[in-house]
Amino acid sequence: MSQALSYFNLTVAFTVFIAGVYMVATEHNLLRKLMGINLCGAGVLLLAILTGFVRRGQQLADGTVAGTNTVVPAMQWLAVAGIVAITAITAVGLALARSHKRVFGTMDLDEKRNGVKQAPPQSTPNATEDRR
Repeated sequence: MSQALSYFNLTVAFTVFIAGVYMVATEHNLLRKLMGINLCGAGVLLLAILTGFVRRGQQLADGTVAGTNTVVPAMQWLAVAGIVAITAITAVGLALARSHKRVFGTMDLDEKRNGVKQAPPQSTPNATEDRR
């Protein structure tokens, strides 16, 4: 039963990762692509946590025996670092999507390729106009 549950957990992590890859490959909206990238990250983090999971009674790397079900601390820190990295990627992706929307008037990549008129650039006030 325990082995089957382990395979199920790994299958869920792999499925989440593949769903993210599918979204990145097939979606044309930038926000949906960004959600796909987040799904890929979630799948990798889930896999990292699952590989570091130790059941009660198993021997750890330092020779001690786990008294309770636990997660190896190195995997916990890896997960925390991964969450920080995914958050940074999301923030940069949102900033790029916003600037893409500002320049092209849409977040859909197909509309940009099919020749939708570009939104006029926002004019910045000139220094001489401010003085008048």
